[in-house]
Amino acid sequence: MREFELTFLLNPDLVDEKVEEIVGRVKDIIAKGGEVGEVNVWGKRRMAYPIQFKDDAIYVFVPFRSGPDVPTDLTRFFGINEDVMRHLIVHAIPEPPVIEPRVVTRKTEIFIPPKAVKTAETDGESAPAPEGADGDQPSEAEAESKGVDDVSGEVSEETPASSEAVPEG
Repeated sequence: MREFELTFLLNPDLVDEKVEEIVGRVKDIIAKGGEVGEVNVWGKRRMAYPIQFKDDAIYVFVPFRSGPDVPTDLTRFFGINEDVMRHLIVHAIPEPPVIEPRVVTRKTEIFIPPKAVKTAETDGESAPAPEGADGDQPSEAEAESKGVDDVSGEVSEETPASSEAVPEG
């Protein structure tokens, strides 16, 4: 058995007895092949657009469980009955499955090769080459003016500091 939800709109000029009669017939059709849930008569409400030259309708909502033949019988009944203006039967899904969203982060990395260290054979110890000695790496002053961070090697998003001194005071 599947779960369905039925919503139908009745002519707003109907008296309460006629509304109860139609709701009773719908309950009987559903009860022949399934189980009727709680019937909610929402009453007379304004529609989004006119249907059959009427601006209002009586809304009725009925959840039910049944096999596939009951919605067909309901559609046949609603097609014959002139007091029913519109109807909609949908297959109700109790709870949709929860799908975790995938978090994809895109990180732009700038590759700056490690500083080459030239070793000088002095007393068996190696000494680092002076700044700017290798042609590939910018000097510390050039890197600072371009906004390159010494620690991580990434380009910072801040604008480089101006070379003019700002007097304090």
